[in-house]
Amino acid sequence: MSLKKPVHEGQQLRQDEEAIVALVAAREMAWNAGDTVAYAQLLTEDVDIVSATGRPARGREAVLKLYAEQHANAFDGVRTHTKVTLVRMIGKEVALADVSYALEGGKVDSIRRGTMAMVLRKDAGRWRIAAIRSIPER
Repeated sequence: MSLKKPVHEGQQLRQDEEAIVALVAAREMAWNAGDTVAYAQLLTEDVDIVSATGRPARGREAVLKLYAEQHANAFDGVRTHTKVTLVRMIGKEVALADVSYALEGGKVDSIRRGTMAMVLRKDAGRWRIAAIRSIPER
C-alpha cells in the first residue's frame, strides 16, 4: 500500500490553494472598494459571519446589509490588508483558511489586527466564502 498521493491530486491541491488565495485577494479588493456587487459574487448563498465588531449575519443578503452598514459607520474610510497563512482541505470541496488581517484608516482604533477563520466551499465549480469568524487581537 502506497501512502503517496497520485500526481493529479497534488496538482489539484495546488490549484485549489491558489484559487483560495485568489478568492481572499478578491475579497480584500471588493471590501476596500466598498463594492457590494463584487463582494456578493464571492459568497455562498448560505454564508454566515461574525464580524470583527462582533456582529453576526446569516445568509448572503444579511451579510451584504451588515457589510454596507459597517462601511457607512464603523469601517468608513477603513482599508484592510489580508494574507492567507494556512489552507487546510477538509474535503474535496471544503477548506478552512486562516487569514491574517490589518485595518488602517477610519475610526477602528480598537480593532487593528487579527485573524479570520474562513470556511470555503466549491459552489458551481468555484471557491466561495461559506463562513467567516473574525478574531481581533486584544
